[in-house]
Amino acid sequence: MREPRADFSSYRLIKDPDSRPNGLPARFSTFTESAYVHPLSQIVLEHLQSNYSEWVKQMGLDTALTLNKDGTFVLRFPDPDGKAKAAEDDDGGSSEPSNGSIWTMYEAEEKKHYLCVRKGGLVGRYMLQDNTKPAWHSDKRSTPERVQEAVDEMIEKIHQVGNAA
Repeated sequence: MREPRADFSSYRLIKDPDSRPNGLPARFSTFTESAYVHPLSQIVLEHLQSNYSEWVKQMGLDTALTLNKDGTFVLRFPDPDGKAKAAEDDDGGSSEPSNGSIWTMYEAEEKKHYLCVRKGGLVGRYMLQDNTKPAWHSDKRSTPERVQEAVDEMIEKIHQVGNAA
């Protein structure tokens, strides 16, 4: 019998701190509205859902998903009490403590898309796409293949850090 997969439709979208739709606590609402997700971020999220669903649940990543207006996302690891922090950016801009995150970002000056992770002693960034290079540059793998391999490597690194702790 196949294990049930993590369902990204059950994630919570971190909202404006003052909004309280449907009587839910401030900063959270049910993820039912449509939002723009950049194709690279979509590949990451779909790969996590399709291939790492049980891991996503075990790590508590199925509790909070932030979709940013630019199509990037943040998945926050929950604190020991099981709640995901609704911190600002996890790229160093937050003053609120965090138990780590997985996120995508676009660096406008460099014109590059990244997959990033911060968990325990692990801090990493993998370039998903360099928009300064032509689409047909030397890498023979397709974009989805490269992004999926980046996700696989990131999860392996998280496991290595977790096992070393």
